[in-house]
Amino acid sequence: MRTVRLSQRASVVCVASALVAIVSAVASSQTLEERRTRGYQALTDGKPDLAVTEFRAAIALNPKDIASYAGLGDALQRLSKPVEAVKAYNAAVEIQPTSSELRSALGFALIDAGDLPSAESAFRRSVDLAPNRSRPLLGLGDLLSRQNKHAAAYEVFVRARGLEPDDAAVPYAIARLAAQRERWSEAASNYKAALRLRPDLIAARMGLINAYNSTKSYAQALEEAERLVALVPNDPDARAALAVALDGVGRVDEAIKLYSSILASNPGLAIVWGNKGWSEYGIGKYADAIASSRKALEIDAKLAYVRFNLGLIYAVQGDWATARTEYELALKEAEASDLTAAKNDVKDALKRKSDFGPLKEALAFLDKASARTKP
Repeated sequence: MRTVRLSQRASVVCVASALVAIVSAVASSQTLEERRTRGYQALTDGKPDLAVTEFRAAIALNPKDIASYAGLGDALQRLSKPVEAVKAYNAAVEIQPTSSELRSALGFALIDAGDLPSAESAFRRSVDLAPNRSRPLLGLGDLLSRQNKHAAAYEVFVRARGLEPDDAAVPYAIARLAAQRERWSEAASNYKAALRLRPDLIAARMGLINAYNSTKSYAQALEEAERLVALVPNDPDARAALAVALDGVGRVDEAIKLYSSILASNPGLAIVWGNKGWSEYGIGKYADAIASSRKALEIDAKLAYVRFNLGLIYAVQGDWATARTEYELALKEAEASDLTAAKNDVKDALKRKSDFGPLKEALAFLDKASARTKP
């Protein structure tokens, strides 16, 4: 099993661009404006560390500069510092408490910080401040979907669609919800709707590729992935999506070569290591597959699908004792979808080695685990 690596920060609200528009006070100092401008340029260039430096310098010049606090919050989120981002957004909200955009930005930061009750309060206040706008509703719906309140989230998204049907973020949000529920056809349909409205919406194209890969529509996934890489040729997410699609259409050597190229520049991408291991398993390079999978787990020990992959690799080689250990570790982190995929992978292996005892043991073990997790 492999997966498309999607950016961890895929919020439906474009914080930086939305918040610049709400600044009510023009900076009195040209130096302040230059600092703030350099901060937003650093965000555009993918340099959040530099952006933090520039925004903090701007705030030192004017502690009431809302746009600098907003930019600082955005940069800190990109650096995976949500608690600090919350402080920045709270400072901005104190200066302009009636801003719906700021409340939504605060809500996303609170989600990342793990404070879901406060996030819900922030989003609901954002909706109250802008009842005729779709974006605050999208934030609230995103929170509800993360809490597995799928029906409530869908109702909120439908309400948003009624307010602003031409906002690409609405079908994109509905598509993400459908993907979370593994309703891949619905997800693909809505990702396409989002792309019709905004062909340059990278996250929607990534989602569409993931939907195609999840239904083994690899030729379509490859077509979309090639389009995506043409748009953002140096983006590791896009290149990883292309590698998954190449593997799917049987061009495994090309996929492994591409994974290796991505990892040469981005060695900390755990999912890409995991995907590389899966491709290596597929062509019988078991030692390489184990090494790549172990590297993925060194970076992120909670990747259940990689643990399941390791279990399968050991089982295929006849080492049921080690395979069982990996399966037991995987079950500590696995979601239901991970377990289902792992069972399917074992069944695929059994088609090639139908009477192989360790694989039969693996399937029986996973069947028992699946029975235990059913309500």
